[in-house]
Amino acid sequence: LRQAILKVCHEKHMSWPDVLHMALHADRVSIRESTGTSPFRLIYGMEPVLPLDLYQATFIVSDWADNLSLEDLLAKRIIQLLKRDEDLDNAALRLAENRFDSREHFLQKYSEKIKSHNYAVGDKVLISDEAKSILRKKFFPHYIGPFILVKQLATGSWIVRELTGAEAKLPVAEHRLTPYL
Repeated sequence: LRQAILKVCHEKHMSWPDVLHMALHADRVSIRESTGTSPFRLIYGMEPVLPLDLYQATFIVSDWADNLSLEDLLAKRIIQLLKRDEDLDNAALRLAENRFDSREHFLQKYSEKIKSHNYAVGDKVLISDEAKSILRKKFFPHYIGPFILVKQLATGSWIVRELTGAEAKLPVAEHRLTPYL
C-alpha cells in the first residue's frame, strides 16, 4: 500500500494524505490471492461499484499489463479514483448546460398549454377548492366563488372579497386563482 501511494504521489506531485483514502479504497476493492475475493465483497456480500463518468468510464486507464504487482495495481486504481473528481466536475458542467436546453424545450413543447394571467385589482376570480380536489370527487365543483381581487401582497398572493363586500382574512395564492368569465 505504501509503495502504491508513493508511485501515485510522485507521478501527480501530491502529498500522501491527499491520496490515502483513495489508496485504502483501491486496496479494499482489489482481489486477494489468499481469499480469491476482495475484502469489500467479503464484508458487503457484493462487488463494489466503481465510479463511472457519463461518457468515459473512469476504469479506462492506459498501460494495463497482464501481470501487475499489487503496488502497480493499487497505483492504477488510485489514479482511477483521482479521476473521479474531474469526472464529477465535467458532469456538473454538462448538467448546467443541459438544464437551460431542457427549459427551452419544455417552453416550446407546452407554450400553448401554459397560461399566465395578469390579474388586476377589481377582477372577478374563482378559487380552487383544494380540499375537494384532493378527494377527486368527480361530480362536485372544484372552484368556489366568484370573488373580487382587492389587493396583491408582496408575496404574490391576493386579498379577496365576496360580492357582498366581506373581505377574506387570509390571502389566496395566485396559483389557486382562475379568471371568472
